[in-house]
Amino acid sequence: MLSANALLVAGAGLLISQALSAQLFGGRISVAVIGLTWVITLVFIALSVQSAIGALFGRQSWRRLFGEGPPPGLFYQHTDTLKELSSFEDFAGTFRALDANTELQSATVGLWAGVHAHAFRYASLRRAAKRLNIAFIILLLAFAGILALKVLA
Repeated sequence: MLSANALLVAGAGLLISQALSAQLFGGRISVAVIGLTWVITLVFIALSVQSAIGALFGRQSWRRLFGEGPPPGLFYQHTDTLKELSSFEDFAGTFRALDANTELQSATVGLWAGVHAHAFRYASLRRAAKRLNIAFIILLLAFAGILALKVLA
């Protein structure tokens, strides 16, 4: 996703250089319109990058994103584990003393958090892809417009 956005940035740079270096029908107005499409393309690229980065790196803890729903799970969910058990000795001693029900509860909390995190990342990537598609369409239309304006000039 991020590489595709980088390619569109390069295409947007090519677009503006073509618009500024060519003799176009409509003169400055045409260049201004193409410049506006260039800005809009860059805005959608930036929004796409923002969504893609949000999918890779969470800006908030899963509890803040999805609510306090399940109780803390001491294991299988790093945020709860690190919050409650600061040293390896605490971690190892607590893990060895677990009963089956507590371990199952921790695993259930970890699974719940994982499912929700996956859904959140997937939604972020879908947003990024939609914004990338919009930027690509705008860029294609702008290039077609430049070609048409060159022919008319």
